[in-house]
Amino acid sequence: MKKIITVMVFCLVLIGFASVACAQVVNLQWDPVIHPDLAGYNVYQSEAVGNSSTAWAAIGTTAPDVTAFSVTLPDVLKTYTWTVTAFSTLGEESWLSNPVSRFRVGPSPPQNLSQ
Repeated sequence: MKKIITVMVFCLVLIGFASVACAQVVNLQWDPVIHPDLAGYNVYQSEAVGNSSTAWAAIGTTAPDVTAFSVTLPDVLKTYTWTVTAFSTLGEESWLSNPVSRFRVGPSPPQNLSQ
């Protein structure tokens, strides 16, 4: 019994410090948009699996020749979804790209439990 309690306490400590100890970077990439007035790309993030009704928060902008964006996840125990739009020098913004998600990753289960 003592071994099981120790494992449970250790797992709870890991969960409590996961966002500090296990910071993770996600690298997003997309195909360039060909448009004469392209001014850049807007990157949006949500804490839900994305679709057209998802509430998106703008998290960054890139130049028109940059088709990649790195995101440091604030909490590795949450699911995040991203989408990108292109925008023009005239203030026009495209539809949302296809959403991509990074799903919550919890701790691995303890192995080789015995009595």
